[in-house]
Amino acid sequence: MHIAILFYGRINKFKEHYKNIMESFKNSNTFDIFYSCDNAPLDLLQEFIELYKPVSVINEKIELTKTYEDYPKHPHTNKNNMLCHFLNKSRVFYLLEKHIEIHKIHYDLVISLRLDLLFENTMPFYTVEEDTIYIPEGYDYLDFAINDQIAYGSIRTMKIYMNIINNLEIILNNNKTLLHPESLTYTNILNNGLKIIRFPFNYRLDK
Repeated sequence: MHIAILFYGRINKFKEHYKNIMESFKNSNTFDIFYSCDNAPLDLLQEFIELYKPVSVINEKIELTKTYEDYPKHPHTNKNNMLCHFLNKSRVFYLLEKHIEIHKIHYDLVISLRLDLLFENTMPFYTVEEDTIYIPEGYDYLDFAINDQIAYGSIRTMKIYMNIINNLEIILNNNKTLLHPESLTYTNILNNGLKIIRFPFNYRLDK
């Protein structure tokens, strides 16, 4: 399979996890890497580029133009981190879209993940169906919420998943969802009629 890997968020742990991540993806797969981060130190970013050899990177500082002050948040939510998380996902998907538009490349699936994940077994990749999102089972933080650290699907499906920031105000106005990243991710999936397939995969955060 030809896979687009969309990394987003903090650049920490990228060196420690390189071998682990690459070994999980390499089985009969080819892949292109894209990355969105928020004003990462340039020396670290250059090391990342030399090691991971991404197709495209964005590192512009995120300036929050809307802070959603009028909406209630979950007590464990860091609102700034949540919004940057959503914006980085949207930005890295835009890099992918531009690359596809320019080079007319086909990807069998698109996967979104963080750089601080330590995989304990090989990532299982299924032949993706449209309007279906594939997410590891477990690791859900709350009821009526879903793991938002790893997900994959078709390009069309992942466009919906990665651009939650564009639907955020609609979700908050039409649903009783608190400002909480996993809860909002789950609501966005349901509102767009996506089927969820959970798969067994063991990993842990290594911040």
